[in-house]
This record gives sequence, structure tokens and C-alpha cells, in this order.
Amino acid sequence: MDESDSPVRSSIEEKKSYLKWLIPLIIMVVLIACGIFVWSGSVFGKDLPETGKGEKPAYLLLETLPPNAIPTTIGTAAPAIPSQTAANLTAVQAEPVCGGPDHLVILALGVDENAQTDVLRLVRADFIEQKVTVLSIPRDFWLPISGLGEYGVSDGRINAAYGYGEHYTGRGTGVGVLATTIDDNFGVEIDHYGLVYLTNFATLIDRIGGVDIVLEQPVDGTASDLPYFPAGTNHLTGQKALEFSRIRESDTDDFRIDRQTMVVKEALKKMRDTLSVTELVKLAGQFMLEQSVSTDIPMNTIYSLACLGKGLDGDNILYLNIPPDLYTATTTNLGGNIRIPSPEAAAYIQSVMNGIIPPSEDSQSN
Repeated sequence: MDESDSPVRSSIEEKKSYLKWLIPLIIMVVLIACGIFVWSGSVFGKDLPETGKGEKPAYLLLETLPPNAIPTTIGTAAPAIPSQTAANLTAVQAEPVCGGPDHLVILALGVDENAQTDVLRLVRADFIEQKVTVLSIPRDFWLPISGLGEYGVSDGRINAAYGYGEHYTGRGTGVGVLATTIDDNFGVEIDHYGLVYLTNFATLIDRIGGVDIVLEQPVDGTASDLPYFPAGTNHLTGQKALEFSRIRESDTDDFRIDRQTMVVKEALKKMRDTLSVTELVKLAGQFMLEQSVSTDIPMNTIYSLACLGKGLDGDNILYLNIPPDLYTATTTNLGGNIRIPSPEAAAYIQSVMNGIIPPSEDSQSN
């Protein structure tokens, strides 16, 4: 009998034919599973810890400061403002756009070479009312730091919370410490975060061709070995944009926050006006793959955010600063400038992140 007709050989051939189809099928299933994971999972940064469970302090304790640095009156905590009021019930009944949820609260950070959050913003993206609100948190707010008591860290500047976490509890945990600190002190739960390393910030600005900033008054950074920016239109490359955002010796930190906001506004406006939704998602993916950005936002949500942002006009993007009467400026025993937020600051932050914009002179649309 011919060997090719043997039952054994026929069985082997059948197995080879079966494997020829099975292996590509398995590979395809794995690729699809990986694609789904990348599309709907957080693969570019660690997930945030669950917040909203910690015990909120009755007021902001400042036990590590000397007595002469503590304001004599710190009121009791103001009650949380409810997330829904009669004024916005109608809007809530509408359907969210771009496949998004009703809204998202995003912690947006710029981290410097010392692991401090030089830029700290809370962003509310509203997919029902189709608007975005960006709230600046002063970097020198002094408050209790969450979860690090066993390491001897009880309180400090809010911009140091990220670095404390990275140092004491491990790389990638700093943003969780910061998010928990914000929730414990201000009652705001964070849905996602986006973190830009300022060492890569210049590259991000250069990718979009720089930004144009119009100044009513010159800005002098020479006291801190940074450039002088004349009044009028200034085209900023990535490096110039970074330097412009970091000037602080010539005036107060409030002006520094405003300069950072100017750069962010112009960068977002340029991306919105010149890039399609697909190009925005692709650009975000490149930044994350290059590790210029760390985030727990999955790609499908990034697509929803890009879709929302593309459809917004200037009136639907609002930039807010915390009013100065909601904190007290003082100094530590070592002479460091800090700000003590009042309990009313927590109520203000909650209201903004709940979609209720209180009257304020420190707001501006894009």
C-alpha cells in the first residue's frame, strides 16, 4: 500500500490543514482582544485608586506650621453643593454627544523635573451641555496630604503631593496620592487624569507648529534667567512656550497661572481649528506611546473627548481661577509663601465640578 494512502499520514495531513487555519484564527482573536483592551482600557498609565471613601476633615488642619503662620479664624466646612438643581434638570435629561458619559472630571497635570505639579487643573467635560470648564488650582495651596502618615508626611503644598507619592509609595502612584488628597480636602472625585511631563512639553507644542500669544504688557523673565517677551504678538516655539509658562519672579503666581492658561488656550484652539477628530486621536496616541504623556483615559474616551472638543466654540470653553477671597496668603516659619484655602473654597470647587458656575470676576472664555 502507498505510504501516502496510509491512515497515519492522512491524519497528519488533516492536522496540518486544521492548524493552518487555527493558528491565524488564534492570532486574529488575540489581536482583536488587544485592540479592545487598548480601545477601552487604561494602558498608558496606572488606574486611579477609588476615591470618595475617605473621611473628610471638618476643616483644614495645619499642625505642622508654626502658630504665627496659621490664620486665627478657619471656619467649619461648608456643605457640599448638590450636583443637580432645578436650573439644570432639563439639560440632564438630554442625551450625551460623541458617545461619552454625562460628564467627566479630569485631573490635568504638568509635572516638572522635581516631580512637582507645576501645572494643576481640574477639568469638567460636559457631554450633555457640550462645554468644558477648566479650573486652576494654586500650586501653593497648603493642606493635609492623604495616605502618607506612616512616612511622616501629614500636610504640605498641593503641588508636592504627587512627588511625595512617587517617592514613598512607588513610581506611578503619585497621581493617586494627589487625586485622593483633592477628594479628601475638597470633596471632588476624579474620573481620569492626564499628565504631561514638562521636559517633553516643548516637543508637544512644536508638534502643532507653536502658538501665538498676544500680550497687552511685556513680560520680563530675565530675573530668573528666562526670556523677555515684548507687548504685542509673540510666536512661541515649544521651548519659548515652556519658558513663558514658568516665569514667576517678576510678579505673582496668579499671573503665572494666567500665562500657563494663555498657552493652553492657544494650543487647544490651534488643535481644534486645524486637526480632525481622527488626527487629534492619532496625536494623543503618539504622545502616549512616546511617554510624553501618562493617562488612565482609554482610547475610546479620548475619541469622545476629541469629538467633543472639535465641536466646541470659544463660548463653550471656560477658564476659571479660585477667587482670592477663598484663601489666605501667609508664610511658613521658613519663609515659604503658601495659601490656606477656606472651607468655602471646597464648596466653590465642588460647584464648578458639578457644572454650576458661581459668579466670579476671575473667569474667561476661550
